[in-house]
Amino acid sequence: MSTSPGKYAYLTIADNLLGRIRSGQWKAGDRLPPISELETEFPQSRMTLYHALRHLVDGGYLTMTQGRGTFVRAVEVRPRVAILTGPHLFQQSLTPFMLQAFHHAHAILARDGMDSQLYAEDPLASSCMPPGLLGELSGDKLAALLTIDATFPYRHMTSDHWREHAVPHVHIGAVIAPYTFYVDRRAFLDQAIDLAAAQGRKRLALVEKHEHIAEDLEYFQDRCDVVGVAACPEPVSMPAAGLSFEQYGFELLRRYWDTSDQPDTLVIPDDAIAKGASQAALALNIDVPDQCMLIAMTNRGSGVFYPLPMTCIEVDVAEIVRQAADLLHQLMQGANIPPQRILIPPGSAAVDSRNASRTEHAK
Repeated sequence: MSTSPGKYAYLTIADNLLGRIRSGQWKAGDRLPPISELETEFPQSRMTLYHALRHLVDGGYLTMTQGRGTFVRAVEVRPRVAILTGPHLFQQSLTPFMLQAFHHAHAILARDGMDSQLYAEDPLASSCMPPGLLGELSGDKLAALLTIDATFPYRHMTSDHWREHAVPHVHIGAVIAPYTFYVDRRAFLDQAIDLAAAQGRKRLALVEKHEHIAEDLEYFQDRCDVVGVAACPEPVSMPAAGLSFEQYGFELLRRYWDTSDQPDTLVIPDDAIAKGASQAALALNIDVPDQCMLIAMTNRGSGVFYPLPMTCIEVDVAEIVRQAADLLHQLMQGANIPPQRILIPPGSAAVDSRNASRTEHAK
């Protein structure tokens, strides 16, 4: 995969270099090309390239000797697991869940004595599969595959190539696969609706991408009816599907606010959409939370900043990844486990007082 911009670019470079060591291109004792030569291949800053080399030194794959160069160390051969993510791994503002899940997976696999190789799907390929991963599967170099918010399950798992080279596989995300782990979105809707009703709210609006509204709206409406609150109808015209999550949240709240029956609560099952919705509320001078309460499902530790007070029901991304990695390890050991989809509910709600206090200070 091509190197990615931003502060995580060094990981992509490190994975590329490590792949060459594992393939035998560079063997124990070999000297790597000097940094000046590597710079022609990796056009990031010299500091980013140096950071990648230090990452491999810290991992025990390389040694660096001043005046002599960088050399490959003899390392223990460990089971090799590929981590395949969706194409927007490093765009945390769009998909903070994916990046957090990758970091947890990388740490957990290392703790369990396994090497991991990062790949991101290639949106230009018909199968979305990056050539490097296809090559590793064809060469039978992988012990297992962990996918995170990738389209792999329905794009590749029925192919002849997968049938021939299949390895134990677990998926983290909304796409259905034989072994799937994800957050229980309906458990979040239950918590959010109950919380809003307990606060005396009467008109609730579901704020999420159109494809998820199609999945969740009927359940949302039925649940609102059960607790005695109204589910606001969708705006007549929905935002364009191609908008970013943040832009979509901004535009959808604006359209809800243009209706005659404005909601007094927004139920938002995505933290990037929640950020856009809170920005729209600020732009429209909506009094939050008195005039409209914002309840969002957020990823614990994502660091997303909301300009207005937000009631957050947090997803424990580390726990989802831990359970997925445990099941993957069992499959690698030959355990006979029936296919299953495990949905993990988010935790309890709490007002994001850090963001709220910043808002008050700004006033």
